Amino acid sequence: MSFFLSLSLALANERHFTYTYDAEVLPAGAREVESWTTFLPMEDGMLDVAQRVEVEFPVTPRLMSALYLNGSAGMHDTSFDGISSEWKWNLVSRHVAPVGVALYGEVGLGPVETELEAKLILDKEAGPVLLAYNLVGEVEIERAMSGAEVETELEYVIENDLGVAVRLGKSWSVGAEIRNHTEIPASEGFEHSAFFAGPTVAYASADWWGALTALPQVYAIHDEPGLVMDEHTMVEARLLMGFHF
Repeated sequence: MSFFLSLSLALANERHFTYTYDAEVLPAGAREVESWTTFLPMEDGMLDVAQRVEVEFPVTPRLMSALYLNGSAGMHDTSFDGISSEWKWNLVSRHVAPVGVALYGEVGLGPVETELEAKLILDKEAGPVLLAYNLVGEVEIERAMSGAEVETELEYVIENDLGVAVRLGKSWSVGAEIRNHTEIPASEGFEHSAFFAGPTVAYASADWWGALTALPQVYAIHDEPGLVMDEHTMVEARLLMGFHF
């Protein structure tokens, strides 16, 4: 067994990407706390930050679960955005098959929004190179008050995420991610499809790991010329950190 394979098995759930998942799950007996910080620079020079804190734990050798607390902050206010429950089922590992496969499901409950998300996760390892692809489908149910009544709005999201990383020695990896995010409100039909692409860098040790991605918006399909700036920003940056306990 190569050193790369041995290290991958020992740190089975380290993240090489911040938007794209690979198919591996936490090994038996492991526990992990993850911090997600997404930076969203706005056109007016302000900075919005979305924060998630997650606790991951294995349920079976192939199934793991996680609980999240979600929040966001701008320059003048902060908000609690709800809780999420994640489940990830590794159907086959890339260490024993040409392609790793996993299924992912997440339920998010918040004060104004309910989210249901599903992913098909594929990954492949070739020497020091890791490839990962996610096909994502999401249903968002948003609630708003209109006088004394509660109005709901239904929206569908389709996302394609692709990541490639090259390991440099024992701890570091560098690579890139491509993300395509499409929103389809149920009441209006297709709204827009935005494309992002940018670099990622990751570090892992026996006790903790970190990954950072910067994703500029590079192209968009919608009714208006230019990029999608009402739902997205010119660039997104995300920092993930995981601590084993």
